[in-house]
Amino acid sequence: MKQQIFKGQPQLTCSARFDENGFDLQQGGLHFAAVYDDASRIGIIFERQGMLQITPANARSMPDAIFFIPLSQLPAADAVMQRLQGSPCFVAVQA
Repeated sequence: MKQQIFKGQPQLTCSARFDENGFDLQQGGLHFAAVYDDASRIGIIFERQGMLQITPANARSMPDAIFFIPLSQLPAADAVMQRLQGSPCFVAVQA
């Protein structure tokens, strides 16, 4: 299935770093970093169809920002998901 995330942008340059304390994400021109349990910075963490989606809580600084991370490209994806599922911002897992 071919997906286009944003109109006119078939792909985005992105990077994602997850460690024991939190994450640091860059997607296109956006940068977002937070500790896993910081509900004041993280809106929603959601996993669906192999894609991790993270939305910042502060819509003013990053309107309409959703960070997409393919789990298949994350080293230690199972460990990352286990840690994310313990976050108060994690809402669901779907196949």
